Amino acid sequence: MRSLESLFTYVSEPVNLSFSLPPPFLPPPACVCGLHTIFCFGQAASKLFRGLPPPISKEAAAEEAKAKSRGLESKKKKKLAINSIVPYKAGQKILLVGEGNFSFAAALAAKLGTANDILATSFDRKEQLRVKYLDSEEYEDEVVGYGGEVLHGIDATRLREHAGLDMPYDCVVFNFPHVGAGIKDQLLNIRANQTMLSAFIRSALEALHNEGEVHITLKKGEPYDSWRLVKLGMEIPGVRLKNAFDFDPKLYPTYRHRRTLGHAAGISAEENEDIIPSGAKTFVFARGPSQAGQQQATQPQRKQETKAAHGKKQRGGKRKGSSSAAGAQAGKKARVGKRERIKANA
Repeated sequence: MRSLESLFTYVSEPVNLSFSLPPPFLPPPACVCGLHTIFCFGQAASKLFRGLPPPISKEAAAEEAKAKSRGLESKKKKKLAINSIVPYKAGQKILLVGEGNFSFAAALAAKLGTANDILATSFDRKEQLRVKYLDSEEYEDEVVGYGGEVLHGIDATRLREHAGLDMPYDCVVFNFPHVGAGIKDQLLNIRANQTMLSAFIRSALEALHNEGEVHITLKKGEPYDSWRLVKLGMEIPGVRLKNAFDFDPKLYPTYRHRRTLGHAAGISAEENEDIIPSGAKTFVFARGPSQAGQQQATQPQRKQETKAAHGKKQRGGKRKGSSSAAGAQAGKKARVGKRERIKANA
């Protein structure tokens, strides 16, 4: 007699099922088939999962996710480093407008090693600035220490009205412009900033020499993408987009981004936390044939061509009409002549 263990061996191995067992240990045919099916399924599952890695713990999964995130961040930083440049050099006559705490002006002066040709300005008056940005005086002193100049109360959309500006400049720079009006309606807010940017570009062109450049830096993402800065610039006659590149705050080590409404320690974002996650981009505009200018330049020529084609078509229509009338008259004469000949023969 066989034991129960030997029975399972018999069922799981490919043997001749006609083999006879004593009646007490011979399972019914359905049982044999069922056990054999379970074994086959187990074998197939074993082969299917044999090449997969063993399951990992939650801690290991979290570490793996962190490593992947660090890898993506590293790639992003490398790409930013490749696409970012410092487009300024010593000797350039630079006008900075819309400065907040003047940290960019100070960082640029440190980068170039001099600020002899830099004029840094703010829209806010000095008293307002000291309330909004407590560190502004410190950065202003740095700019002056490098040989630069600082002015307050300068409207970037009306540069010609300020007698203290020594025009023309090589470059007019406006970093992270915003009306700061606290408009809650998104569409009205976008329109207000578009109006301001368009006015600034026109004003900046008047403060530049012929080969000068207008630099505008904006954060990426909404609502800034909806401002459609490139389209705004290209719609101004005589303006073209010359270049665009990523703005990397790490190229200006002492730069500290501040919002237009001001900065409150412990409440507002510190360092450059406002711009690092989404990133930022600098757009360079210059004089040249813009899309709008090209359309205006070609419009008179197109009108003349249209008029000429229209006149030719009209003249062609008259000729066609004249020939038709002459043909009709000749046909009439032929019919009259035929009737007269018939009468004469009658």
